[in-house]
Amino acid sequence: MLSNIWQPIAVETVEEKRSWKLNPDVVCPAATALETKMETSVPDLKRFFEENHQFIKEVGKYSGENFFQGPKRNWLWVGYLFDTEFTQQLYFGDHYVQPDWYDKIGNNTFDQLSKFNDMVFTAFGTTPKYLKLRAGTFLKEVVTNLQDGTKIETITPQNKKLFTYGSHDTMIAYILHALGLYKGKNYN
Repeated sequence: MLSNIWQPIAVETVEEKRSWKLNPDVVCPAATALETKMETSVPDLKRFFEENHQFIKEVGKYSGENFFQGPKRNWLWVGYLFDTEFTQQLYFGDHYVQPDWYDKIGNNTFDQLSKFNDMVFTAFGTTPKYLKLRAGTFLKEVVTNLQDGTKIETITPQNKKLFTYGSHDTMIAYILHALGLYKGKNYN
C-alpha cells in the first residue's frame, strides 16, 4: 500500500487567520457559540459529555493538555489527540511506544480517545447552520468555479480550469455532511 511507504506532508501556505475557508479549527465566533450551545442542547452530545467528563479531566491531567481553556481548547482536541496517536502508531508500527499516561488512566484509553475522534466527525453534521458556517464558503466557491467553467466565453488558455484544495479530514466530513454524502465513518 502506497500510504505505508510514502506519506505526503501537508504544508499550510496561508497563515491560520486567513485560512478560514478550509481550516475547520479557525476561530469563528458564530461557530464557536453554536458548538457551545450544542454541547448542552443536543441530547446525544450532552449524554456523551456527561459519560466522559471524568475521562476528559484525566486525559488533560496526564497528557498536560487543558481542554477547557483558551480560544480553541475544547473537547474536539481530545479527538485530535487520538488522531495524533493513531498516526504515530501507523508511522512507527512495531516501534510505537504508547504514552505512559495511558496506563495511569486505564479503561482502554486508546479506544476511549477513538470515540472522541468519531464524535468530532459526527457531532455537528446534523446542524445546517453549523455546516454553513464551516463549509459553506468553500462549497460556494466550488459551485461558482463549476458554473464559470461551463461558460463558453470563459474557456481560454488563460483561465483556470483546474482547482486543487488542501484541507483537514474534519473539514472533508463537514463538506460530506453538507452534501448529504457522509456515511458515518472516519476514513483514517
